[in-house]
Amino acid sequence: MSWVLAALQITLGATFIVSAAGKLMAPASLAAALRQSGIPGWWAARLTGTVTCLEFAVAAALMLTAGSNLRMALAATLSMLGLFTAWMVWVLARGLRLECACFGSGGSPIGARTILRNLTLAAAAVAALVLAGWTTTPLPAATVWMVATVFAGGAALVLVVAVWTVRGRLRLARTQSTAAPSRS
Repeated sequence: MSWVLAALQITLGATFIVSAAGKLMAPASLAAALRQSGIPGWWAARLTGTVTCLEFAVAAALMLTAGSNLRMALAATLSMLGLFTAWMVWVLARGLRLECACFGSGGSPIGARTILRNLTLAAAAVAALVLAGWTTTPLPAATVWMVATVFAGGAALVLVVAVWTVRGRLRLARTQSTAAPSRS
């Protein structure tokens, strides 16, 4: 069962890293969704940065802790998923049609599918929380080098996403500039 716990830790941690990286690359998407749901603009901007940082921190904690610290990381994961899901239900109850922005820009509209995804992740967090009370994770406890490696990997992921995003924009700009007629 300890390997199931490790698999859940890695899956949840990776999901939070990808989500945070997406928000880091396109913070305006989440801020816009929050504003459109009725949250004031100054709160939306602060919440966007806070959520992104918390997701990175929870991801690191999920993959680098064991014992009671792991149970706290899983409780934080479950709390965040609960808040995200409650916001989605609130948005739907108000009849709003918003883009999720859960993983940055280009997300799907908030609906039953996004809520089901969050509930599935929450169920995985509950399962991991129960398992963490019964068994220990086979993942090693964090060392300074492991923390540095995880953060370097996260930074590399953000860099790859940034380059990929900018590459597409540069290609579009180059195409538009060569297609524009000369003004001579």
